[in-house]
Amino acid sequence: MLLHPTTLVSEGQLNTSFTTPPQLPLEMILPRTQDVTNLTVGICLSTTHVALAGLRYELIFAQLGEASAVVAALAIKNNVPVQNVLYSDVLARLNNVGALVT
Repeated sequence: MLLHPTTLVSEGQLNTSFTTPPQLPLEMILPRTQDVTNLTVGICLSTTHVALAGLRYELIFAQLGEASAVVAALAIKNNVPVQNVLYSDVLARLNNVGALVT
């Protein structure tokens, strides 16, 4: 729980069961363009402790790694920064290899 000056706010529950994989934005694995343009980051994610509870599963880390590799490969193939890779291209490639995408 977070204590704000006038309100107590719950960020969520850590004991909740997942029935579907969490939806993660592609931008989550991409650094800011002004910082670096040739890097994807599949593990060092900036999240709250509640979001991190759902990300710590090996399957999620594997999916983040696979998405990072696809983004990097497409950036190299198209000679663009990783931030300029089209989401539709990433989604198509992940679907083609049978990745679980929600």
